[in-house]
Amino acid sequence: RLAFPSEYDLATHYDDTKPAIMQSLVDEINSKQNAWMASIEQERFKGASISDAKRLCGTWLEKPENIREKLYTADELKDLPVSFNATEEFKECSSVIGHIRDQSACGSCWAFAPTEAFNDRLCIKSAGNFTSLLSPGNVAACSKTSGCHGGSSLDAWQWLHTTGVVTGGDYSAEKDMTESDGCWPYDFPPCAHYTNSTLYP
Repeated sequence: RLAFPSEYDLATHYDDTKPAIMQSLVDEINSKQNAWMASIEQERFKGASISDAKRLCGTWLEKPENIREKLYTADELKDLPVSFNATEEFKECSSVIGHIRDQSACGSCWAFAPTEAFNDRLCIKSAGNFTSLLSPGNVAACSKTSGCHGGSSLDAWQWLHTTGVVTGGDYSAEKDMTESDGCWPYDFPPCAHYTNSTLYP
């Protein structure tokens, strides 16, 4: 018995095979801002399909009933500051909070976000005594998820709560590793976004 794809499956497949960057999108972006120039020649996604780009969006969205909503009273919200910069508010942790990481060509954003948030909170709670970087690679590889193929941030938080996480900084080639890279540095080299780097892909 033959099984034919539904109209939805065909439409999804068609959408996923479109280029990740099209001239119409570039023109729309450039018409709405002048802070930077979008280009069809942008190297990061040149030749990539929407399906290729989707692989980097690895967070599995949770059902609303699994997420507890935090509600605030009007009194709690009335004295909010006009602006807030955590690197200035917690200067002793600015090197941790302000550290920008790169997930490379891996859909591990679901592991990066909880690990980095936990890293920041741990530093703040220790009054700046703990400034080591924690390892999103450890969380991505070991918690109940699918690594580079996506995962649940709630599962990552559960892993951090029940199991913990080892230290680990950014990617470092094995021959260049030192003790300062921590126990589990990130497994993949960063991508050279928007640059003409010969060091990284």
